[in-house]
Amino acid sequence: MQHTAIPVSAALQPLALAQRLDFALRGGDDYELLFTLPKQHLDEVQQVANKYHIQVTVIGEVDDNQTGLSVDYTFSDKRQGYEHFS
Repeated sequence: MQHTAIPVSAALQPLALAQRLDFALRGGDDYELLFTLPKQHLDEVQQVANKYHIQVTVIGEVDDNQTGLSVDYTFSDKRQGYEHFS
């Protein structure tokens, strides 16, 4: 898995990878639905997504041994971003 698996808008493509990831993960105006599911259901979800022409991208996994955000299997503890209720 590479960091380039994280979906970003066409407008962000010309930027350096670090800046693209920063905007994609912590920006507030580029929307994607983020969800988790057990690995054994991934094929089923992908089949339904394909049927309805919806892109599903695996960007990381939940790990019981870590806290914070795990993206592309590399631990990152960046708890920054827009605070909706502040």
